[in-house]
Amino acid sequence: RRSALLVVLSVSPVVGALFTASCARPVISATAANAQRPKLGVLGTVKRHTGVVATAAEPHSTPSLLAKLIALAKNNKSNATTAAVIAVLFLLTGLAEIGGGWLVWQAVREGKPWWWALLGSLTLVVYGFIPTLQPLPDFGRLYAVYGGLFIAMSYIWGVRFDGLKTDRGDVIGSIVALVGVGIALLWPRGGRPVK
Repeated sequence: RRSALLVVLSVSPVVGALFTASCARPVISATAANAQRPKLGVLGTVKRHTGVVATAAEPHSTPSLLAKLIALAKNNKSNATTAAVIAVLFLLTGLAEIGGGWLVWQAVREGKPWWWALLGSLTLVVYGFIPTLQPLPDFGRLYAVYGGLFIAMSYIWGVRFDGLKTDRGDVIGSIVALVGVGIALLWPRGGRPVK
């Protein structure tokens, strides 16, 4: 029961952030070149082609800290802010995916109550939405980088919740995956694409 509670508590900020983001009115972002086709979003701000950002959230809707950080990262040129938002979202994504999968595993394979599987399934649905909040523009690169982080986070989860005893291969494999993540995420873009 304690493990399930820890999973729920670790994922609840994610649910709160998604709920807050979904309660805000859509973001209308138009540029001078694309004024006829505004882009809709859910962060509760309107950015006009003048570059001015104005709040468009309902009076009863208060954006969460995560929603504010995401909006700041998208509207700010600060690399540190953007990096912090990316890191927090990757962490929340990993917790939601691993935690949701673990709850389903526990219900199906370890005989835990049925509601663990239900809670795990709902957490996995939430997991599917978290990457859409990322300021990174490329789906494929985003998931490739997340995959490397997922490897390391899975080992940490296994040690913490299942008593997994890691060996040298686990540690070296995680390090190699994280080095790969660093290369893929931080590689300077703009060079020639690989054919």
